[in-house]
Amino acid sequence: MAKMLIGGELVDSVSGQTYEVRNPATGEVVDKVPKGTAKDVEQAIGVAESAFKEWSDVTPEDRGKMLLNAGELIKQKSNEIAQLLTQEQGKTFFEAGLEIHHLVHGLEFYAGLASKVRGAHVPLPQKGAYGMVIRQPIGVCGGTKGAVNVVTGPGSTVGEELLKNPRTRRIAFTGSTEIGRHVMEVAGREIKRITLELGGSDPMIVMDDANLDLAVKMADIGRFFNCGQMCLGVKRLFLQESIAESFIGNLVEILKKKTVGNGMSKEARMGPIHLDSQRKEIEEQVEDAKARGAKVVFGGERAKGGDLDKGFFYLPTLLSNVPDDAKVSVEETFGPVLPVFTFKSLDEAIAKANSSIYGLGSSIWTRSLLHANKAIDKLQAGNVWVNSLHYGYDELPFGGVKASGVGREHGPEALDYYLEPKGVVIVNA
Repeated sequence: MAKMLIGGELVDSVSGQTYEVRNPATGEVVDKVPKGTAKDVEQAIGVAESAFKEWSDVTPEDRGKMLLNAGELIKQKSNEIAQLLTQEQGKTFFEAGLEIHHLVHGLEFYAGLASKVRGAHVPLPQKGAYGMVIRQPIGVCGGTKGAVNVVTGPGSTVGEELLKNPRTRRIAFTGSTEIGRHVMEVAGREIKRITLELGGSDPMIVMDDANLDLAVKMADIGRFFNCGQMCLGVKRLFLQESIAESFIGNLVEILKKKTVGNGMSKEARMGPIHLDSQRKEIEEQVEDAKARGAKVVFGGERAKGGDLDKGFFYLPTLLSNVPDDAKVSVEETFGPVLPVFTFKSLDEAIAKANSSIYGLGSSIWTRSLLHANKAIDKLQAGNVWVNSLHYGYDELPFGGVKASGVGREHGPEALDYYLEPKGVVIVNA
């Protein structure tokens, strides 16, 4: 059975309770994990607070080395971790490997930044005085025993204690906009700094002058990677009218060849949805679109037959003639469903793209620098990709606007959120 990590020790929950983790491809129990309580969180916060005092004396270079060492250890265990990730979450083994590679790259990137935190020398109007700005960590970020703790359990218990405990000063949350609002409300009352990476409904705009062969391949990957379960996945596809029919036809041909199955199978190109409740929500969104006049171009139902009946599988789905008030148009669709919309002009496409309450990512596909610059300027999103797959680079800030979140992950900007600037005045006396 898996354990929690508190104070550098692998432990059970004080409650003694556990819950099962099931493979979404087979329904089989992968493992049992502790069902953490508020007391477990309180203990983890306590040891983290104590570890912070020791961690603060570790040099930036040594902190960077710890992150690099962590990356090396992960690489050595990458196949084992990828298998566990596939069994727990459902993504294909290949996709799990890419995720681990991204994790290691992130550790290496921030290891390099550890010694690059800079302050500033500030001239002051007072004679014989000068100022400095120094940056100090808000709290622990890894390395020393007790600096990293893992408490498993329901968000309503474990997450709530993290939110409300007066000793936590910094909260980072990735999840739904609904829960994000709650996190923001509680953190606001407690005066805690937060980063929220929430829901998205990323538009992909394809102009008639784009590299269409590349765009159709990226539309497939951008929507159906990890069975469509990505915050920055393509959620809405906008095609210029003159290319819509041929583009959809080419995308259908790709989907016909996509094998749905257990992520550990070498033949599988798309795994299951993570939870049955999530699959039911996807089905409701598709049925709502159909009831409002949308056409199912491909898929639109569960993948069935043999071992597929044991898991939470759903076919890659393409919808056309989707009305603007359909759930797949206005809600986040966290699964393998892609609604297609058409437009005459770029202005119309941008207006439709911006009609969403979300603003996480977006992309435009065009050979026109004029079109690209206009989209960059006008699209209401935290990230804009031009002729590129929606991908979060560690080197660049990533986050949303509107209902998609607050603050930024990745890039030097993300590190800034974990530092407190301190103003210092020194007088030559």
